[in-house]
Amino acid sequence: MIDAANEDEDEDEEEKEEKPQLVALKVEVKKQETERQEQLRLQSHAYLRQLDEAEPWVSLETHGTDSPVTEGIRHVLTSIQDNTIPFSMPMLQYINHLVSGRANLNTFEAATQSANADEGLSRSFLDTLPLEQRFEKLLSKGRVQVLQFERLMKLAPAGCSEEEVLSVLEDMAHLVQGCWVAASSLRYSGEICILRDYLLLLFTKNRVIRHDQLEELKVPKEMIKEVLLPLAVQRPAEGGWEFQESTDRSFMKRHQVVVKEQMQKWAESEEPIRLAALGLCIGQPSSNTSISADSLQKASGALSQGHAASVISGNTGRNKASGAFSGEWTMSQETRTALPGALREIFAKHNVCSLQLISRSLLESAVAKASAPNANPRVVAAAAAAAQATKAPAPEFTAAVSQVASNIDGLYFLTKLGNSSLDPFRDVVIALLRAKGPNSGLKKIDIVEASKIALKSEVQQVVYQKVMRELCYTKSGTWVMKPGDGRPSTT
Repeated sequence: MIDAANEDEDEDEEEKEEKPQLVALKVEVKKQETERQEQLRLQSHAYLRQLDEAEPWVSLETHGTDSPVTEGIRHVLTSIQDNTIPFSMPMLQYINHLVSGRANLNTFEAATQSANADEGLSRSFLDTLPLEQRFEKLLSKGRVQVLQFERLMKLAPAGCSEEEVLSVLEDMAHLVQGCWVAASSLRYSGEICILRDYLLLLFTKNRVIRHDQLEELKVPKEMIKEVLLPLAVQRPAEGGWEFQESTDRSFMKRHQVVVKEQMQKWAESEEPIRLAALGLCIGQPSSNTSISADSLQKASGALSQGHAASVISGNTGRNKASGAFSGEWTMSQETRTALPGALREIFAKHNVCSLQLISRSLLESAVAKASAPNANPRVVAAAAAAAQATKAPAPEFTAAVSQVASNIDGLYFLTKLGNSSLDPFRDVVIALLRAKGPNSGLKKIDIVEASKIALKSEVQQVVYQKVMRELCYTKSGTWVMKPGDGRPSTT
Protein backbone atom coordinates (compact mmCIF):
# COMPACT_ATOMS: atom_id res chain seq x y z
CA MET A 1 0.00 0.00 0.00
CA ILE A 2 2.87 2.33 0.74
CA ASP A 3 4.48 1.55 -2.64
CA ALA A 4 1.20 2.18 -4.40
CA ALA A 5 0.80 5.53 -2.65
CA ASN A 6 4.33 6.55 -3.59
CA GLU A 7 3.67 5.63 -7.23
CA ASP A 8 0.51 7.76 -7.25
CA GLU A 9 2.46 10.73 -5.86
CA ASP A 10 5.17 10.31 -8.50
CA GLU A 11 2.57 10.25 -11.26
CA ASP A 12 0.94 13.45 -9.89
CA GLU A 13 4.32 15.19 -9.83
CA GLU A 14 5.07 14.12 -13.42
CA GLU A 15 1.70 15.47 -14.55
CA LYS A 16 2.46 18.78 -12.85
CA GLU A 17 5.88 18.97 -14.50
CA GLU A 18 4.49 18.17 -17.93
CA LYS A 19 1.76 20.82 -17.65
CA PRO A 20 2.75 23.73 -20.06
CA GLN A 21 3.49 27.18 -18.59
CA LEU A 22 1.45 30.15 -19.84
CA VAL A 23 3.55 33.05 -21.21
CA ALA A 24 2.18 36.57 -21.80
CA LEU A 25 2.79 37.66 -25.38
CA LYS A 26 3.04 41.30 -26.43
CA VAL A 27 1.21 41.85 -29.69
CA GLU A 28 2.35 44.82 -31.76
CA VAL A 29 0.28 45.98 -34.73
CA LYS A 30 2.44 47.84 -37.24
CA LYS A 31 0.77 49.90 -39.90
CA GLN A 32 1.92 48.79 -43.30
CA GLU A 33 3.75 51.56 -45.18
CA THR A 34 3.41 52.21 -48.85
CA GLU A 35 6.56 52.23 -50.92
CA ARG A 36 6.50 56.04 -51.13
CA GLN A 37 5.94 56.42 -47.36
CA GLU A 38 8.88 54.15 -46.68
CA GLN A 39 11.05 56.09 -49.12
CA LEU A 40 10.11 59.40 -47.47
CA ARG A 41 10.81 57.98 -44.01
CA LEU A 42 14.23 56.73 -45.06
CA GLN A 43 15.02 60.15 -46.53
CA SER A 44 13.71 62.13 -43.56
CA HIS A 45 15.98 64.28 -41.45
CA ALA A 46 14.90 62.41 -38.28
CA TYR A 47 15.90 59.03 -39.75
CA LEU A 48 19.26 60.33 -40.98
CA ARG A 49 19.91 61.85 -37.55
CA GLN A 50 19.02 58.51 -35.94
CA LEU A 51 21.55 56.75 -38.16
CA ASP A 52 24.15 59.38 -37.34
CA GLU A 53 23.59 59.01 -33.58
CA ALA A 54 23.61 55.21 -33.82
CA GLU A 55 27.12 55.18 -35.28
CA PRO A 56 29.46 53.65 -32.65
CA TRP A 57 32.25 55.65 -31.09
CA VAL A 58 35.79 54.84 -32.14
CA SER A 59 38.36 54.70 -29.39
CA LEU A 60 41.27 57.04 -30.02
CA GLU A 61 44.71 56.09 -28.81
CA THR A 62 47.05 59.08 -28.56
CA HIS A 63 50.83 59.12 -28.78
CA GLY A 64 53.14 61.91 -27.67
CA THR A 65 55.24 63.93 -30.12
CA ASP A 66 58.40 62.09 -29.08
CA SER A 67 56.97 58.57 -28.77
CA PRO A 68 58.42 55.73 -30.91
CA VAL A 69 55.13 55.41 -32.82
CA THR A 70 55.10 59.11 -33.70
CA GLU A 71 58.75 59.04 -34.68
CA GLY A 72 58.13 56.06 -36.95
CA ILE A 73 55.21 57.77 -38.73
CA ARG A 74 57.19 60.99 -39.06
CA HIS A 75 60.06 59.04 -40.63
CA VAL A 76 57.71 57.54 -43.21
CA LEU A 77 56.19 60.92 -44.10
CA THR A 78 59.49 62.78 -44.38
CA SER A 79 61.30 62.85 -47.72
CA ILE A 80 65.00 62.08 -47.52
CA GLN A 81 65.66 63.75 -50.87
CA ASP A 82 66.43 67.45 -51.02
CA ASN A 83 63.72 68.30 -53.54
CA THR A 84 61.31 71.23 -53.46
CA ILE A 85 57.73 70.07 -53.81
CA PRO A 86 55.51 72.57 -55.69
CA PHE A 87 52.60 73.27 -53.36
CA SER A 88 50.44 76.25 -54.28
CA MET A 89 47.14 74.95 -52.88
CA PRO A 90 45.74 76.74 -49.79
CA MET A 91 45.80 74.63 -46.63
CA LEU A 92 42.00 74.41 -46.16
CA GLN A 93 41.47 73.32 -49.76
CA TYR A 94 44.18 70.68 -49.38
CA ILE A 95 42.49 69.25 -46.28
CA ASN A 96 39.08 69.43 -47.93
CA HIS A 97 40.38 67.51 -50.94
CA LEU A 98 41.89 64.80 -48.76
CA VAL A 99 38.58 64.31 -46.95
CA SER A 100 36.03 65.72 -49.34
CA GLY A 101 33.08 67.30 -47.59
CA ARG A 102 34.50 66.47 -44.15
CA ALA A 103 37.38 68.92 -43.81
CA ASN A 104 35.98 70.26 -40.54
CA LEU A 105 34.45 68.23 -37.74
CA ASN A 106 31.93 70.97 -37.02
CA THR A 107 29.92 71.19 -40.22
CA PHE A 108 27.94 74.16 -39.00
CA GLU A 109 31.02 76.23 -38.15
CA ALA A 110 32.69 75.33 -41.43
CA ALA A 111 29.78 76.50 -43.52
CA THR A 112 28.81 79.52 -41.49
CA GLN A 113 32.23 81.08 -41.11
CA SER A 114 31.92 84.34 -43.00
CA ALA A 115 34.10 85.07 -45.99
CA ASN A 116 34.40 88.57 -44.56
CA ALA A 117 35.62 88.68 -40.99
CA ASP A 118 33.60 91.83 -40.39
CA GLU A 119 30.37 90.02 -41.18
CA GLY A 120 30.62 86.98 -38.89
CA LEU A 121 27.62 84.67 -38.79
CA SER A 122 27.14 83.43 -35.25
CA ARG A 123 25.30 80.19 -34.66
CA SER A 124 23.04 81.80 -32.09
CA PHE A 125 22.01 84.41 -34.65
CA LEU A 126 21.35 81.90 -37.43
CA ASP A 127 19.32 79.70 -35.09
CA THR A 128 16.84 82.55 -34.78
CA LEU A 129 16.25 82.68 -38.54
CA PRO A 130 13.67 80.66 -40.49
CA LEU A 131 14.81 78.30 -43.22
CA GLU A 132 14.74 80.72 -46.17
CA GLN A 133 16.53 83.58 -44.41
CA ARG A 134 19.05 81.20 -42.84
CA PHE A 135 20.05 79.70 -46.19
CA GLU A 136 20.19 83.15 -47.80
CA LYS A 137 22.73 84.22 -45.16
CA LEU A 138 24.71 80.99 -45.43
CA LEU A 139 24.95 81.05 -49.22
CA SER A 140 25.64 84.76 -49.60
CA LYS A 141 27.96 85.34 -46.61
CA GLY A 142 29.33 81.95 -45.59
CA ARG A 143 32.88 80.86 -46.40
CA VAL A 144 31.78 77.66 -48.15
CA GLN A 145 30.13 78.11 -51.55
CA VAL A 146 29.71 74.42 -52.44
CA LEU A 147 27.71 72.12 -50.16
CA GLN A 148 26.42 68.59 -50.43
CA PHE A 149 22.76 68.07 -49.62
CA GLU A 150 23.44 65.99 -46.52
CA ARG A 151 25.37 68.87 -44.96
CA LEU A 152 22.62 71.34 -45.89
CA MET A 153 20.05 69.19 -44.11
CA LYS A 154 22.14 69.39 -40.94
CA LEU A 155 22.25 73.17 -41.28
CA ALA A 156 18.47 73.47 -41.72
CA PRO A 157 16.18 74.19 -38.75
CA ALA A 158 15.07 71.10 -36.85
CA GLY A 159 12.01 69.43 -38.32
CA CYS A 160 12.47 70.67 -41.90
CA SER A 161 11.72 68.09 -44.56
CA GLU A 162 13.85 67.49 -47.62
CA GLU A 163 11.11 68.90 -49.82
CA GLU A 164 11.12 72.18 -47.88
CA VAL A 165 14.89 72.49 -48.11
CA LEU A 166 14.88 71.73 -51.85
CA SER A 167 12.20 74.34 -52.55
CA VAL A 168 14.43 76.99 -50.92
CA LEU A 169 17.63 75.78 -52.58
CA GLU A 170 16.13 75.94 -56.06
CA ASP A 171 15.70 79.71 -55.60
CA MET A 172 19.19 80.38 -54.20
CA ALA A 173 21.58 77.83 -55.64
CA HIS A 174 22.59 75.85 -58.72
CA LEU A 175 23.04 72.08 -58.89
CA VAL A 176 26.54 71.15 -60.09
CA GLN A 177 27.90 67.58 -59.91
CA GLY A 178 25.07 66.70 -57.51
CA CYS A 179 26.15 69.48 -55.10
CA TRP A 180 24.48 72.80 -54.40
CA VAL A 181 26.48 75.92 -55.30
CA ALA A 182 25.48 79.40 -54.15
CA ALA A 183 23.90 81.37 -57.00
CA SER A 184 26.30 83.82 -58.63
CA SER A 185 23.90 86.71 -58.03
CA LEU A 186 24.27 86.14 -54.26
CA ARG A 187 28.05 86.40 -54.42
CA TYR A 188 28.97 88.71 -57.28
CA SER A 189 27.62 91.18 -59.79
CA GLY A 190 28.36 92.35 -63.31
CA GLU A 191 31.13 90.71 -65.31
CA ILE A 192 32.25 88.40 -62.50
CA CYS A 193 28.71 87.05 -62.20
CA ILE A 194 28.75 86.13 -65.89
CA LEU A 195 32.23 84.61 -65.62
CA ARG A 196 31.23 82.45 -62.63
CA ASP A 197 28.05 81.21 -64.35
CA TYR A 198 30.15 80.14 -67.32
CA LEU A 199 32.63 78.27 -65.11
CA LEU A 200 29.78 76.52 -63.31
CA LEU A 201 28.33 75.58 -66.69
CA LEU A 202 31.64 73.93 -67.62
CA PHE A 203 31.67 72.04 -64.32
CA THR A 204 28.21 70.62 -65.06
CA LYS A 205 29.75 68.92 -68.09
CA ASN A 206 33.01 67.73 -66.57
CA ARG A 207 34.64 67.67 -63.15
CA VAL A 208 37.79 69.26 -64.61
CA ILE A 209 38.05 72.54 -66.53
CA ARG A 210 41.08 72.45 -68.81
CA HIS A 211 43.46 75.40 -69.13
CA ASP A 212 42.78 75.65 -72.87
CA GLN A 213 39.08 76.25 -72.09
CA LEU A 214 40.06 79.17 -69.86
CA GLU A 215 42.38 80.61 -72.47
CA GLU A 216 39.34 81.34 -74.64
CA LEU A 217 38.24 83.97 -72.10
CA LYS A 218 39.48 87.54 -72.46
CA VAL A 219 39.66 87.92 -68.70
CA PRO A 220 42.73 88.40 -66.47
CA LYS A 221 44.01 85.11 -65.06
CA GLU A 222 43.96 86.56 -61.55
CA MET A 223 40.21 87.20 -61.83
CA ILE A 224 39.55 83.67 -63.08
CA LYS A 225 41.61 82.24 -60.24
CA GLU A 226 39.76 84.37 -57.70
CA VAL A 227 36.41 83.01 -58.88
CA LEU A 228 37.64 79.40 -59.11
CA LEU A 229 39.33 79.15 -55.71
CA PRO A 230 36.08 78.72 -53.69
CA LEU A 231 34.80 76.21 -56.28
CA ALA A 232 37.71 74.05 -57.38
CA VAL A 233 41.22 72.78 -56.74
CA GLN A 234 44.06 73.44 -59.16
CA ARG A 235 45.45 70.28 -60.75
CA PRO A 236 48.70 71.06 -62.62
CA ALA A 237 49.22 67.38 -63.49
CA GLU A 238 45.79 67.21 -65.12
CA GLY A 239 46.16 70.59 -66.76
CA GLY A 240 43.23 72.36 -65.19
CA TRP A 241 40.93 72.90 -62.21
CA GLU A 242 38.93 70.08 -60.56
CA PHE A 243 35.57 70.66 -58.86
CA GLN A 244 36.33 70.65 -55.14
CA GLU A 245 33.49 68.43 -53.88
CA SER A 246 32.97 64.79 -54.79
CA THR A 247 30.04 64.19 -57.12
CA ASP A 248 27.05 63.50 -54.87
CA ARG A 249 25.72 60.46 -56.67
CA SER A 250 23.55 59.54 -53.69
CA PHE A 251 21.56 62.75 -54.05
CA MET A 252 21.38 62.37 -57.82
CA LYS A 253 19.95 58.88 -57.43
CA ARG A 254 17.39 59.80 -54.75
CA HIS A 255 16.18 63.02 -56.38
CA GLN A 256 16.19 62.30 -60.08
CA VAL A 257 13.33 64.72 -60.82
CA VAL A 258 15.19 67.64 -59.23
CA VAL A 259 18.38 66.73 -61.10
CA LYS A 260 16.49 66.58 -64.41
CA GLU A 261 14.91 70.01 -63.83
CA GLN A 262 18.26 71.57 -62.96
CA MET A 263 19.99 70.09 -65.99
CA GLN A 264 17.17 71.39 -68.18
CA LYS A 265 17.74 74.92 -66.85
CA TRP A 266 21.45 74.68 -67.60
CA ALA A 267 20.70 73.42 -71.12
CA GLU A 268 18.32 76.32 -71.81
CA SER A 269 20.84 78.92 -70.59
CA GLU A 270 23.97 77.34 -72.06
CA GLU A 271 24.22 79.26 -75.33
CA PRO A 272 23.42 82.73 -73.92
CA ILE A 273 25.86 82.23 -71.01
CA ARG A 274 28.57 81.00 -73.37
CA LEU A 275 28.12 83.97 -75.72
CA ALA A 276 28.15 86.40 -72.82
CA ALA A 277 31.26 84.91 -71.21
CA LEU A 278 33.27 84.63 -74.42
CA GLY A 279 32.26 88.20 -75.20
CA LEU A 280 33.75 89.52 -71.97
CA CYS A 281 36.72 91.77 -72.65
CA ILE A 282 38.05 92.81 -69.25
CA GLY A 283 41.43 94.46 -68.90
CA GLN A 284 42.15 94.43 -72.63
CA PRO A 285 44.05 97.58 -73.70
CA SER A 286 42.52 97.57 -77.14
CA SER A 287 38.95 97.83 -75.93
CA ASN A 288 37.02 100.31 -73.82
CA THR A 289 34.03 98.07 -73.34
CA SER A 290 33.54 94.95 -71.27
CA ILE A 291 32.01 93.04 -74.18
CA SER A 292 32.72 93.14 -77.85
CA ALA A 293 30.03 94.56 -80.13
CA ASP A 294 29.64 91.25 -81.97
CA SER A 295 29.08 89.36 -78.73
CA LEU A 296 26.59 91.94 -77.51
CA GLN A 297 24.61 91.67 -80.72
CA LYS A 298 24.42 87.88 -80.40
CA ALA A 299 23.65 87.96 -76.71
CA SER A 300 20.92 90.56 -77.12
CA GLY A 301 18.90 87.99 -79.03
CA ALA A 302 19.04 85.72 -76.01
CA LEU A 303 18.06 88.61 -73.77
CA SER A 304 14.85 89.15 -75.69
CA GLN A 305 14.01 85.48 -75.07
CA GLY A 306 14.50 85.84 -71.34
CA HIS A 307 17.89 84.13 -71.04
CA ALA A 308 21.24 85.24 -69.62
CA ALA A 309 23.32 87.65 -71.66
CA SER A 310 26.40 89.78 -71.41
CA VAL A 311 27.10 93.00 -69.55
CA ILE A 312 28.52 96.09 -71.18
CA SER A 313 30.19 99.07 -69.60
CA GLY A 314 31.30 102.12 -71.49
CA ASN A 315 34.24 104.45 -70.91
CA THR A 316 34.77 105.28 -67.27
CA GLY A 317 34.06 108.72 -65.89
CA ARG A 318 31.14 111.08 -66.18
CA ASN A 319 29.18 111.56 -69.32
CA LYS A 320 27.52 114.92 -69.69
CA ALA A 321 24.37 114.59 -71.70
CA SER A 322 24.36 116.73 -74.79
CA GLY A 323 21.57 117.56 -77.14
CA ALA A 324 17.83 116.98 -76.85
CA PHE A 325 15.79 114.28 -78.51
CA SER A 326 13.21 115.59 -80.94
CA GLY A 327 12.92 112.74 -83.45
CA GLU A 328 10.79 109.61 -83.55
CA TRP A 329 11.22 106.94 -80.91
CA THR A 330 13.10 103.83 -82.07
CA MET A 331 12.49 102.00 -78.79
CA SER A 332 9.65 99.52 -78.80
CA GLN A 333 6.57 100.23 -76.71
CA GLU A 334 7.51 97.26 -74.53
CA THR A 335 10.89 98.82 -73.76
CA ARG A 336 9.44 102.25 -73.04
CA THR A 337 6.91 100.65 -70.66
CA ALA A 338 9.47 98.56 -68.78
CA LEU A 339 12.22 101.20 -68.57
CA PRO A 340 10.83 103.51 -65.81
CA GLY A 341 10.48 100.65 -63.33
CA ALA A 342 13.96 99.38 -64.13
CA LEU A 343 15.42 102.87 -63.71
CA ARG A 344 13.80 103.28 -60.30
CA GLU A 345 15.39 100.00 -59.19
CA ILE A 346 18.79 101.28 -60.31
CA PHE A 347 18.39 104.64 -58.54
CA ALA A 348 17.15 102.87 -55.41
CA LYS A 349 20.48 101.03 -55.35
CA HIS A 350 22.95 103.72 -56.53
CA ASN A 351 21.04 107.00 -55.93
CA VAL A 352 23.32 109.02 -58.27
CA CYS A 353 24.32 107.56 -61.64
CA SER A 354 26.13 108.49 -64.81
CA LEU A 355 24.60 107.35 -68.10
CA GLN A 356 27.31 104.68 -68.34
CA LEU A 357 26.34 103.28 -64.95
CA ILE A 358 22.67 103.28 -65.94
CA SER A 359 23.42 101.40 -69.17
CA ARG A 360 25.60 98.87 -67.39
CA SER A 361 23.08 98.37 -64.59
CA LEU A 362 20.20 97.75 -67.01
CA LEU A 363 22.14 94.96 -68.68
CA GLU A 364 23.43 93.54 -65.39
CA SER A 365 19.88 93.43 -64.06
CA ALA A 366 18.70 91.55 -67.14
CA VAL A 367 21.50 89.02 -66.75
CA ALA A 368 20.93 88.51 -63.03
CA LYS A 369 17.18 88.04 -63.36
CA ALA A 370 17.49 85.72 -66.35
CA SER A 371 20.08 83.48 -64.71
CA ALA A 372 18.37 83.36 -61.31
CA PRO A 373 16.95 79.95 -60.33
CA ASN A 374 13.18 79.70 -60.89
CA ALA A 375 13.14 83.09 -62.59
CA ASN A 376 9.69 84.60 -63.15
CA PRO A 377 9.19 84.78 -66.95
CA ARG A 378 7.40 88.15 -66.71
CA VAL A 379 10.16 89.69 -64.61
CA VAL A 380 12.82 88.33 -66.97
CA ALA A 381 10.96 89.64 -70.03
CA ALA A 382 10.54 93.10 -68.48
CA ALA A 383 14.23 93.31 -67.54
CA ALA A 384 15.24 92.18 -71.03
CA ALA A 385 12.96 94.76 -72.63
CA ALA A 386 14.38 97.55 -70.44
CA ALA A 387 17.92 96.48 -71.35
CA GLN A 388 17.14 96.99 -75.03
CA ALA A 389 17.00 100.75 -74.31
CA THR A 390 20.80 100.79 -74.20
CA LYS A 391 20.84 100.14 -77.95
CA ALA A 392 18.88 103.31 -78.73
CA PRO A 393 20.62 106.47 -80.02
CA ALA A 394 22.18 108.57 -77.25
CA PRO A 395 19.68 111.47 -77.46
CA GLU A 396 16.75 109.06 -77.31
CA PHE A 397 18.22 107.12 -74.39
CA THR A 398 18.93 110.37 -72.53
CA ALA A 399 15.38 111.57 -73.10
CA ALA A 400 13.98 108.28 -71.81
CA VAL A 401 16.07 108.48 -68.65
CA SER A 402 15.05 112.11 -68.15
CA GLN A 403 11.41 111.09 -67.88
CA VAL A 404 12.08 109.84 -64.34
CA ALA A 405 15.40 111.53 -63.47
CA SER A 406 17.07 114.93 -63.46
CA ASN A 407 20.78 115.61 -63.85
CA ILE A 408 23.49 118.03 -62.81
CA ASP A 409 26.46 117.99 -65.17
CA GLY A 410 25.58 114.50 -66.39
CA LEU A 411 24.97 113.02 -62.92
CA TYR A 412 21.43 111.64 -62.77
CA PHE A 413 19.12 111.19 -59.76
CA LEU A 414 15.38 110.64 -59.34
CA THR A 415 13.43 113.84 -59.90
CA LYS A 416 11.05 112.98 -57.06
CA LEU A 417 11.09 110.25 -54.41
CA GLY A 418 7.35 110.44 -53.91
CA ASN A 419 7.88 111.03 -50.20
CA SER A 420 6.17 114.17 -48.88
CA SER A 421 8.49 114.27 -45.86
CA LEU A 422 11.72 114.19 -47.88
CA ASP A 423 10.96 115.81 -51.25
CA PRO A 424 10.63 119.48 -50.10
CA PHE A 425 14.03 119.52 -48.35
CA ARG A 426 15.50 117.43 -51.16
CA ASP A 427 14.46 120.08 -53.69
CA VAL A 428 16.35 122.69 -51.66
CA VAL A 429 19.53 120.59 -51.65
CA ILE A 430 19.26 119.91 -55.40
CA ALA A 431 18.88 123.65 -56.05
CA LEU A 432 22.03 124.36 -54.02
CA LEU A 433 24.00 121.66 -55.86
CA ARG A 434 22.80 122.98 -59.20
CA ALA A 435 23.77 126.54 -58.28
CA LYS A 436 27.24 125.74 -56.91
CA GLY A 437 28.08 122.71 -59.04
CA PRO A 438 28.42 119.06 -57.98
CA ASN A 439 32.11 119.38 -57.07
CA SER A 440 31.60 122.38 -54.76
CA GLY A 441 31.21 121.31 -51.16
CA LEU A 442 28.09 122.39 -49.29
CA LYS A 443 28.39 123.31 -45.63
CA LYS A 444 25.71 122.19 -43.21
CA ILE A 445 25.11 125.71 -41.95
CA ASP A 446 24.39 126.93 -45.48
CA ILE A 447 22.05 124.01 -46.18
CA VAL A 448 20.10 124.52 -42.96
CA GLU A 449 19.82 128.28 -43.54
CA ALA A 450 18.57 127.79 -47.11
CA SER A 451 16.03 125.27 -45.85
CA LYS A 452 14.72 127.74 -43.25
CA ILE A 453 14.21 130.39 -45.90
CA ALA A 454 12.56 128.07 -48.45
CA LEU A 455 10.46 125.89 -46.13
CA LYS A 456 9.84 128.36 -43.29
CA SER A 457 10.77 125.70 -40.75
CA GLU A 458 13.66 123.77 -39.22
CA VAL A 459 14.66 120.60 -41.03
CA GLN A 460 14.47 117.44 -38.91
CA GLN A 461 17.78 115.65 -38.38
CA VAL A 462 16.48 112.33 -39.75
CA VAL A 463 15.29 114.08 -42.94
CA TYR A 464 18.59 115.92 -43.26
CA GLN A 465 20.64 112.72 -42.96
CA LYS A 466 18.51 110.67 -45.38
CA VAL A 467 18.57 113.28 -48.14
CA MET A 468 22.23 114.20 -47.80
CA ARG A 469 23.40 110.58 -47.73
CA GLU A 470 21.28 109.83 -50.80
CA LEU A 471 22.84 112.54 -52.97
CA CYS A 472 26.21 113.33 -51.41
CA TYR A 473 29.19 112.11 -49.45
CA THR A 474 31.36 114.00 -46.97
CA LYS A 475 34.72 115.41 -47.96
CA SER A 476 36.78 117.72 -45.74
CA GLY A 477 33.76 118.61 -43.64
CA THR A 478 31.49 119.45 -46.59
CA TRP A 479 28.89 117.60 -48.63
CA VAL A 480 29.96 116.79 -52.23
CA MET A 481 27.71 115.19 -54.82
CA LYS A 482 28.34 111.50 -55.43
CA PRO A 483 30.42 110.75 -58.57
CA GLY A 484 27.81 108.45 -60.12
CA ASP A 485 30.20 105.58 -60.83
CA GLY A 486 28.49 103.06 -58.55
CA ARG A 487 31.40 102.77 -56.16
CA PRO A 488 30.70 103.30 -52.46
CA SER A 489 31.70 106.74 -51.18
CA THR A 490 32.81 107.57 -47.67
CA THR A 491 29.98 109.26 -45.79
